[in-house]
Amino acid sequence: MKVLAIGERPLTRLTALADLDVQMLADRVDLRDTQVIRCRRPSELPVKLERLGARQLVTRLDVFDHGTEGMQMLGEGALFASDAMPGSKLVGLELALQLEPYLTDTAQLRLLGCGTGEGTTGRMLLLKLARALGGDRIVFGTIDRGTEVGFECGGPGAAIEHQRLFSSVAAIDTEAPRARRRLENMQAIVAALR
Repeated sequence: MKVLAIGERPLTRLTALADLDVQMLADRVDLRDTQVIRCRRPSELPVKLERLGARQLVTRLDVFDHGTEGMQMLGEGALFASDAMPGSKLVGLELALQLEPYLTDTAQLRLLGCGTGEGTTGRMLLLKLARALGGDRIVFGTIDRGTEVGFECGGPGAAIEHQRLFSSVAAIDTEAPRARRRLENMQAIVAALR
């Protein structure tokens, strides 16, 4: 089962513009092969996954809300965050441990907030979270600004998957490339395959 968790917060004059992309995505998503859940705070995510889990385990969990280098929001709080230090504790570690039983051993967790996988803190976020989830699970962060424009009916489209995601597997060796460099790499691959 695929799940898309979308952050939700009360809309006010101060937050309305900042939350426009999140709300536009919520309005666009079709429930064909993806279960959509809305969360006001990070602590709601495992509770809502438990309700869905009676049917089957999650193979891909996408989280769409605001983010920045090394941090993913969900509703009114930080879902996961890291600093640049390899030995420091992951913010949200307890929550990650609560999510683990609802994920298949090879599940993907994709943090789709802006720039979540960028820089040293993004790299540490991906590595720490993958280690916390265990198994052969892979965590992805973004290397660019995320908006609802990149989403199709069932979730993130191919542009997001190929151009904007950086994995915890790749983070073992290096920091994420900038979005421009990724696009150049993809163009080189396409040219070589012609």
